[in-house]
Amino acid sequence: MMYLSLYSTHGYLVTFLVYAVRETVLVQAIPLNLVGIFISLNSTGYSPGALEPIFDLTLREMTFRYPETFRGFTWTKMASADVSACSVEGRESAIQHMASLYQQGRFSRRNGRPVIFAPLACPMAFYPVADMAREMDVLVGTCAITNVAYVEKGRFPTVLSFSSVDMSAHYAAVTSVVEHFNWKNVAVISDAMTRSDSRVNVVNQEMCRALIALLQDLDPIVNVLEVQADSTTQNWTTPLRIAHEHSRIVLTCTAQDRIRSLLLGAADLRMADGDHVFLLLYRIVNWRRNDSSDEKVSKMLPSTMVVQRSIRDASTQQALQTPRERPSNNSLDTSSSVQRSSNVSEMMLTMSEYLRAVAMPCIDNLEIVAQVMHEVSSSSATYIGGRELARTFYNRSFTTLLTESEVKMTSRGTRRSIIDVLQFNSTQQDFESVLIFDSATFKLQKSSTSRVRWKSGSDDAPPDRVPCMIAERCRAEQEARRNQEIAAGASCATVFSILLVAGFIEILRRRQSAPDSFWWWLSDHNLRSHNRIPAYML
Repeated sequence: MMYLSLYSTHGYLVTFLVYAVRETVLVQAIPLNLVGIFISLNSTGYSPGALEPIFDLTLREMTFRYPETFRGFTWTKMASADVSACSVEGRESAIQHMASLYQQGRFSRRNGRPVIFAPLACPMAFYPVADMAREMDVLVGTCAITNVAYVEKGRFPTVLSFSSVDMSAHYAAVTSVVEHFNWKNVAVISDAMTRSDSRVNVVNQEMCRALIALLQDLDPIVNVLEVQADSTTQNWTTPLRIAHEHSRIVLTCTAQDRIRSLLLGAADLRMADGDHVFLLLYRIVNWRRNDSSDEKVSKMLPSTMVVQRSIRDASTQQALQTPRERPSNNSLDTSSSVQRSSNVSEMMLTMSEYLRAVAMPCIDNLEIVAQVMHEVSSSSATYIGGRELARTFYNRSFTTLLTESEVKMTSRGTRRSIIDVLQFNSTQQDFESVLIFDSATFKLQKSSTSRVRWKSGSDDAPPDRVPCMIAERCRAEQEARRNQEIAAGASCATVFSILLVAGFIEILRRRQSAPDSFWWWLSDHNLRSHNRIPAYML
């Protein structure tokens, strides 16, 4: 029996025919039913459409490596080349793709083990895919490089993130820094960038929203003020002043190429004295431009803390190397797939460094899912739902052949990330790691090579607020303090005068009542010059 289910989930309406009874289907061999959803990002440098050949070639390699597992598998691609994943049209396109696939029966367990691959960087298009997959209990693997969709793990129990830049780890690192230094007030500058690329816009806004929500969920709650800005239409003066009046700890949500102008604006407002801390999600690059502003920027850099993925992370180093530069893994050379995998390596050689950094997690995504599916197929012919499948990836390490990477998955279904917290070393004129955050343990640790240094020279972190921060309150407090000082001075003068008079009266009283036995007491009569005893008579 089936019934019609109509519900609204997180801002969009979804209609499904849902089986009233979810029976367990036992078959001799359950084929894989793989689905890829690709939505282009127009003018950006990263387009999922550019990854389609990588997915095709990697799947071909997996069919050779696991022939029994991939026997009779299907590979369905749903692509939208004319819309942006960071737009309302992209979201509608994702919903239409999922609805179409459902109508075709691609997610029915009777037709195989469904797995969705969705390399969608923007949550606007990814959320419908992940939400619908949750309702149908279908596994979803993503490799989006700017992954912002997985902060709420309870919302996405069937999602696995193989992204090498998992933003949820960055968020946790930022909140850990705030807790570590016991900051209770934080100003968040949210840059709308209305005239910039739409994808950058959406991702930036999602980053701010996620960070604000996490900061407010801390115990005790952090007092967060979101300051709206638009660096494409106005300067940073007004947002910085508003942020300064709330807190001296300023978290900036803006594009990497706009950080320099923000720091220049802060320098013009005299915020380079070491009393302010600017938390950055990106490391400022090319800040030296051989112009008159270089000196201002250099004075601001010691007041920044950068939260970024560690360059020591093995997956990051792998992405920065071409396949020919990476050392070979001899332990994997015995595989018969080595010769065939050279096709993937040759394709990666033609990619730019940026696209290669995007493609490698996607290759790992496919290869690791194929490995686990092979394990599941070999051990049991019973259908396993997406939630249970996702848990089989948790807290495991995988070695990939195609990229020769070591991939560690956390208990949340995300790729393990090492996040560095950097400070600018004025002596070396470069950033250095002072704190390290591990997404596997969610703990912040001190670096073994460098320690936290503050521009003020103090070992204590700058306070998030001084006794007086807000302008109106400052004037009132200063007036009250001035009145208190005047009153205190007048009171001290009055008390001193009273004591002086009392002392003088006491002296007079004693002199008038002095007894004759006080031989040393000289009266006024004897002190007169004509009454003194001549010295020669002594």
